[in-house]
Amino acid sequence: MAIQIEYNNDCLRVVFSDTVDINETNKMLDEIEPLERVRALKCLDRIADLRLVKKFDLNYSHVYNIAQRRKLIKFRERFKSALVVNSDYAMGFARMFQTVNDHPDIDMQIFKTIEDAEEWIKTKMTKQERRMSNIE
Repeated sequence: MAIQIEYNNDCLRVVFSDTVDINETNKMLDEIEPLERVRALKCLDRIADLRLVKKFDLNYSHVYNIAQRRKLIKFRERFKSALVVNSDYAMGFARMFQTVNDHPDIDMQIFKTIEDAEEWIKTKMTKQERRMSNIE
């Protein structure tokens, strides 16, 4: 699997291609999580582009463990996470991840076009919305 990670002031972009497996997914998280923990990222909003994926070599247990790994992180604020898919196959995996991802700091939505995902990311949360999980 090839994973490209790009960061600009608007959001973090992760583009997945070819085969998505647990080892490469964990390597990607190993790269991103230290930046999240030390607050090196100006904006935590992100787009995960799954449109180039040909195969998901993941099962429910893998997806659940990824979500649990993410749940251990205490983010400084709530953020948006857009998953972009272009097939029913990718939609199934995206929905599975969305379902098991119950992190209070992550507002996750699935989109069929990159343009819709970008538009949603551009609609910024208010300061109150960003802090909501920290208040509760």
